[in-house]
Amino acid sequence: MSFDASSSVNLITNTYKRNAMRLLILCICSIFFSKQVVLGQEDQECKLNLSLFYEAGKKKDYDAAYEPWMATRKKCPKLNKAIYIYGERILKDKIKKTSKETKTDYLNDLLKLYDESMVHMPRYFKVGATLAKKAQLKYENSVGSNDEIYLDFDRAYTQDAESFRSPRRLYYYFESLYKSYQEKGSKITVKEVFDKYEDLKEKFELEHAKLVSSLDKIDKKEKAGEPLTKGDFNIKKVKELLQLFEKNMDKLIEGLANCDNLITMYTKSFDKNKENTTWLRGAAGRMVAKECTSNPLFVKIVDAYYQLEPSAESAGFLGDFAFKKKEYKKAKTYYEESAQLHEVNIKKAKMYFNIAQVEMIRGVKSSARNYAHKALAQQPNHGKAYLLIAKLYASSANDCGNDVFEKKAVYWVAEKMAIKAGQVDPAFKSDALKDAAHYKGNAPSKQDIFVKGYKGGEVIQIGCWMNTSVTIPAI
Repeated sequence: MSFDASSSVNLITNTYKRNAMRLLILCICSIFFSKQVVLGQEDQECKLNLSLFYEAGKKKDYDAAYEPWMATRKKCPKLNKAIYIYGERILKDKIKKTSKETKTDYLNDLLKLYDESMVHMPRYFKVGATLAKKAQLKYENSVGSNDEIYLDFDRAYTQDAESFRSPRRLYYYFESLYKSYQEKGSKITVKEVFDKYEDLKEKFELEHAKLVSSLDKIDKKEKAGEPLTKGDFNIKKVKELLQLFEKNMDKLIEGLANCDNLITMYTKSFDKNKENTTWLRGAAGRMVAKECTSNPLFVKIVDAYYQLEPSAESAGFLGDFAFKKKEYKKAKTYYEESAQLHEVNIKKAKMYFNIAQVEMIRGVKSSARNYAHKALAQQPNHGKAYLLIAKLYASSANDCGNDVFEKKAVYWVAEKMAIKAGQVDPAFKSDALKDAAHYKGNAPSKQDIFVKGYKGGEVIQIGCWMNTSVTIPAI
């Protein structure tokens, strides 16, 4: 047998390689398993701390929750969304309780937590909603200028308007712009303020529209006497907040909404928005509210709105304009159309009352009374409608009745309507009592009744267009 040196060297080399590979694999496995053990231990520790801060948080014992929460946040930021939900509550509690110096640290940490929530759990913490929370925190704690805070809100809205839904934050968004506009040397124009106002008005409408079907179901539940769930009450609360903060936004804009500003702004914006029904409706409504309807621009806006959307509002605006120009027949036509298109009883009542006023001016008293009664059918507490009917009756005292007594007796009918106005609508009680006293003073006196030979409780007919009756009061 001969000795092959080359084969021996190869054998030794291969054996060495196999052993080295085994050693490497063993080392890797050892490191992997040791890491798994460490990770497993950390995971168990995080879960324990999660449980500790969660239970303490539920009891609102935020001091006890702080340390286990902080440990979980640092080691396992992706473990559970409770880290960010309860973390917000814990830090807000710290902000509320601590001194001014320490408060700043906790404020900054909460801002940092909001950022972490978007990084580690974007599924639950959307960009728009979370950035808006950050802006709200700064706003409520005066962190930064109004301009800086507005830009924070604007980033939230621009990046993700869909999840930016909080009524309070939407209002703060506008208010921070408004405050910035009011500051001395501000570069923000009145047009920018109005543009943002119109944008957010549309957003409020959109958010309210999202609740309509749910509110309808809640309304049916309430009518059926069924108990409401916690979710139902939350939806009702959101509706109330939308209404509240939209009204607050309207109040802010009122300071800027004078005719000169409106006309200047809307003249520049009309061509760009002449096919935008939302813009046209808002512009027309604001010009009516500020009595800018005599300007030709109002006609352009309303006519464009009506051509695009012959709605209750646009017909009503055209009716207002025709009324101002004393084109009463045209006004009546538009008001009638508006009343037919309106679905809300109070708005229908307003249009019918407008027609009653038109007919009274035209001297068509019977028609005026009929439309006043139509208004009352839609809104039984419409005090102004009763006052209008009383005025119609009083104005006919010299035209109705066979003799002086019967003519004066018409004032009793007018007095009755005036008293009714004060009864159904306390807001008009003072005016109603004054009118009633005036009518009573013109009605037949006790001596007139005695001379005529009537007794209290007797009924006399009043013909003419009124076609009614009146009871003689007791002497």
